[in-house]
Amino acid sequence: MNMKILFSVVIGAVLLGACTVRPSPISISDRSLQALADRALMFAGQEEIDGPITLYEGMARGIKYNLDHRLKIMEQATAIAGLNLTQFDMLPRVVAQAGYTERSNVLAAFSRSVLTGRETLEPSTSQDRGRWAGNIVYTWNILDFGVSYFQARQSADRVLIAGERRRKVVQNLIMDIRFAFWRAAAAQLLGDRVQEALNQAQVALDDSRSIEAESLQPIITSLRFQQSLLEIIRQLETLRDELLQAKTELASLLNIRPGTDFELEIPDDISVPQDLRQITIDKLEDLALAFRPELYEADYTERINAQEARKAIVRMLPGLELNSGGYFDANSFAFNNTWAELGTLFTWNLMDLASGPTAIQYGKAQQQVSELQRLALSMAIISQVRLSHQQYTSLTQQYKRAREIKEVNQRIAEYTVARVESRSESGLAEIRTQAAAIFAELMEYQTYAMLQNALGRMYASLGLDPLPDVISDDSIATVAASIEGRFMAWEKGDISQLLSDAMSVQLQ
Repeated sequence: MNMKILFSVVIGAVLLGACTVRPSPISISDRSLQALADRALMFAGQEEIDGPITLYEGMARGIKYNLDHRLKIMEQATAIAGLNLTQFDMLPRVVAQAGYTERSNVLAAFSRSVLTGRETLEPSTSQDRGRWAGNIVYTWNILDFGVSYFQARQSADRVLIAGERRRKVVQNLIMDIRFAFWRAAAAQLLGDRVQEALNQAQVALDDSRSIEAESLQPIITSLRFQQSLLEIIRQLETLRDELLQAKTELASLLNIRPGTDFELEIPDDISVPQDLRQITIDKLEDLALAFRPELYEADYTERINAQEARKAIVRMLPGLELNSGGYFDANSFAFNNTWAELGTLFTWNLMDLASGPTAIQYGKAQQQVSELQRLALSMAIISQVRLSHQQYTSLTQQYKRAREIKEVNQRIAEYTVARVESRSESGLAEIRTQAAAIFAELMEYQTYAMLQNALGRMYASLGLDPLPDVISDDSIATVAASIEGRFMAWEKGDISQLLSDAMSVQLQ
């Protein structure tokens, strides 16, 4: 028996030592291996780029592969899993136990008279020193069920909130891709021309320095010529760097591996979008208030706070616990080694009764805060719609003006080239006018990109979803076609139909 006690002490000491935890830093080699694995995971399973990327294909790739969007998908999946887990709390608890116990001595007892104080029975036992026992018990507390029910409803609303946040991420992602696509398109269209102008300016600069060294013209004339050329070169280099960054930003949004060479399919007809010209600003505000995901999230948050007040009321009530179970005990002294029990138990936590009114008041205060937050959010959304509409209208006019300036600069460049060939103008004038023409064309594309961005902001401020609720499959081609179909439908007037549907619901 002493050996058993000693063995128990040794086992306890070993387990106590095992509970000692020391810091374990990650080594550089482990971090490097994880970095390699992460690089592979970031771009795993993506469809290959087999040609120029259209605007809608870029949007499809962003929706499918952008890591921020994929994170929101996982957050929504986690919320759904949380809801499924919460629903189990409404079920009865089922606890099964089984095990073996052994005493170091016999569980014995004697009896003593409460009247005389004399021992009435010699020490005896009714239990084996070692025995097997087990049970399975079902317990269901109605009060816990009520609280779990409201918690499950809160979890269900959190699932919906995760869905609305995902909607918002998609809308913002589409807006960012639209802007980045047209900036990268400008880089693709103007990149070679910028480099050609840089080369021409550099050649002229080298020639001027040779002329200066040989004293073929006054030094001040050469220096002023070089000053003008260097300023033009600086501007062209800045422009080249901005164009290179635009394509990198687009690749990041589409989750394209850095360094991958890809081209964009740019439409031949770059026209001013007319999608939202036929709808008044007041109707656009109504549409935003009906569709914005932030407002849905605010509504769900208000419902969650309302459930919190109901939970406080339920906790104030007495609880009724129902339990039943089956038991087994291998004790050789027992007459019945197996038996079943059924019982009820009333419980009432008086502290919950005391704190209940405060909890209810707190829940109602949260509801009021949620309502005020929703109203403030509605006001902010209305302001966003108006600002984005004003920006859209303003940039429409700016784009028309930028196109006119580009056309004038192109004509000046053509005229200057002709005069240089006839030796009526200097080479510096040609370089300067060509650079001005490139800058003007870039300004046209940049203004058009800003106009497209303003249009994207309008769509995002309205809360319109670029994807239909159901698509046949998740291939890039199918998703791109669905997005293009949705935008084409909006351009043809489906936004007005959405507005009519929303207003009809409000009137009901």
